[in-house]
Amino acid sequence: MTGWLARIDKRRVAQSPLGVRGRNLALDPLLAPQPLALSDAERVRLACWLQARGSRVRWPSLAEGAADEALLARLLEAGWCRVELQLSAEGNHAGRFEPCWVEWLDSYGLRAQCGIAADSPADEEVVELWRGWQPRAAALAPLAATLLQGLPSTTLERRLAIARALDDWLADGRWGSERDFSRHALGRSRAFGDADRAWLAEAGVDLAACGVGPHGPHLFVAGPLSLWDGAECLSSRRLLAPGAALAPELLAAVTRADGRVDAIRVVQQLAVFGRLGAEDGAVLTLCVPAAPPPAWRRALAALFGALRVPVQVGCDLSPTGMALALDIGALAGAAGCPWQPWQMAVPTVVLQQAGQPLDEASRAALARLAARPLPAALATLAAQLDEAGCWLGQDILFEAG
Repeated sequence: MTGWLARIDKRRVAQSPLGVRGRNLALDPLLAPQPLALSDAERVRLACWLQARGSRVRWPSLAEGAADEALLARLLEAGWCRVELQLSAEGNHAGRFEPCWVEWLDSYGLRAQCGIAADSPADEEVVELWRGWQPRAAALAPLAATLLQGLPSTTLERRLAIARALDDWLADGRWGSERDFSRHALGRSRAFGDADRAWLAEAGVDLAACGVGPHGPHLFVAGPLSLWDGAECLSSRRLLAPGAALAPELLAAVTRADGRVDAIRVVQQLAVFGRLGAEDGAVLTLCVPAAPPPAWRRALAALFGALRVPVQVGCDLSPTGMALALDIGALAGAAGCPWQPWQMAVPTVVLQQAGQPLDEASRAALARLAARPLPAALATLAAQLDEAGCWLGQDILFEAG
């Protein structure tokens, strides 16, 4: 493959296709941002590039020649940006992948590394807007305390727009992809970036729990049933038997089902769902996101209420997985369905050999769980996690048999 892509060191950059037609490629650096020696001319060019508002910009609006393409390649390999390529159909570049978008991963760090003066501190009007903002959602309360002196006005304005939009998103009970939320908050589907995610994570805001995920708002369901809302068939057995992704609003409308299942099985990992969904049996299988948002909960409660069968819950063998299993179990209990953990037991030696170490936050979460009344299987698992100091993903356990 020739063109701009040929100059990239593939040992430092990962490539992944974008879109079903394969006409776009995403190039992501494998390294965290590294110091980069720049000539005076390169500093001037980079200063011009960083004047653009927003972290994602169109490359044709920046590029002026071969020297700019070489500088972009160095910045990518050094971890400062992400580049999206498009298959060109024009002139000498026809049939080649050429840059079309650039996303700065740490524009403020890049300014500091290159000696470019930072933006002026925030004016008092923006600071007062932050101080006067109080979220309706308790989950966003930590954001109100993230006013940091010395940040530029543009950053504070952007963060306030994201915070307000996320508060509205939660109040409306919405659920969607990051691109959906980006369009809602910032007006463009790709405007929400890594720096925004890092800021929210540092403030303790879990996007998944707020109904913002990497994928669209669908639930994965498989089973020998047809689902109905009164006289209207919402999803046929022919569609559900092999497994289907359905909108949560559709499932929340379910009032009855045709067909027979002896149990509902809720799993956390999509790979496990795929394997179970391909098996025959009188079981309705669902895949739960790591932090179920309100729309998912409404859909799950409707299914539990319509079927009224025992519920089996299988999640990661971790404090997060245990908390999720308890959460789903509480929904089942509220709908009058008995529930129990499923496939959440493993010998301690397997945890020690195949597991990942528990970090400090996970140990604290485990201690809080251990102080609660737990089903016998989860109480045993809590003791094992504490002894081994490790956790295990559900997919690994399932593959192990």
